[in-house]
Amino acid sequence: PLLKKLFWPSLSTFVIIAAGYEATSFITNLYNQHWLLGIAVGFLGGLIVISGTYSLYKGWRSRTRLKKRQRQQEAISGLLEVSSYGQANSLLAEVSEEISKTANIEKLQQDYDNRKQQIHNDQELIQIYSSTILKGLDSAAIEVVTKHATEAAAMVALSPLAAVDMALVAWRSSKMIQQLSALYGCPQTALGRFEM
Repeated sequence: PLLKKLFWPSLSTFVIIAAGYEATSFITNLYNQHWLLGIAVGFLGGLIVISGTYSLYKGWRSRTRLKKRQRQQEAISGLLEVSSYGQANSLLAEVSEEISKTANIEKLQQDYDNRKQQIHNDQELIQIYSSTILKGLDSAAIEVVTKHATEAAAMVALSPLAAVDMALVAWRSSKMIQQLSALYGCPQTALGRFEM
């Protein structure tokens, strides 16, 4: 198991060092041929490194957010199995706060707040949350899927080439997953979607 865990970090580190060495040699050779060409390619390489680092950071943040959501789901599932009071409120508020960063759930939250009462135990609060906020998000998700499926079908119908069809469907599917993950408060980057 340890060797398996070390494989990808080791390979990634090796590839990054090798690519960095090759890029440095390439830019140095270009600079020796003509200084302006070397500076231009060096600047372009710098942009690639900065944007790549930023993408990796966003991917790491998305992955951290997704793991946190999974822990929240496990905690909520645990509360559904026992009869308890006072534990679900803060957990559900935390989930709502995260979802509200990427989706407008103000009306759904008001509906949930109007329906919950102090006499409700944790199981009942989770059921009310599910029937208000999550049900509303599910309806919005169905709309997103329907919209993207319709658009993809129209694009495929207009395209004469199979390769273009596949590219269009892949692009629309990627956009759909991006919108769905944002809707549920766990926006994913392209790297995160491949990892999932």
